[in-house]
Formats: sequence, structure tokens, C-alpha cells
Amino acid sequence: MRRFHKPRDEQRSIVIVRSKGYGDWLDCRSAEEARSSLQVFPSELMAAVASAKPSCIKPDPIATS
Repeated sequence: MRRFHKPRDEQRSIVIVRSKGYGDWLDCRSAEEARSSLQVFPSELMAAVASAKPSCIKPDPIATS
């Protein structure tokens, strides 16, 4: 993770949530409640696929008005 985060920056990770748990995850009111729902996602349910390298087109800035 050192390649992605500067020292003292907030470090984040991907969380895989099964579709039946979306509501509970999104409605969490505290970090403790969110942590209690974390489980290891079974590797047999994961899949890796190759994809083309994304283009480097910068998105237009979002207008605020």
C-alpha cells in the first residue's frame, strides 16, 4: 500500500459487500457497526478478468452553481 498512500494520509481498502447486505452496510451509523459486519469474502466467489488499459482522458470538471 505504500505505493498508493502518502505517509499520514487516510488509508482505504476495498470492501466487498454481498447484495443482500447492501442496505445494512449503507445504513451503518457508526464505524463499530460497520466493522462488525465485515467478513472474509470467499475466494471461490471471486473472479479476475483481463481488461484493456483505460484511456488517459481527463474528465470535465463538475460545474458548481
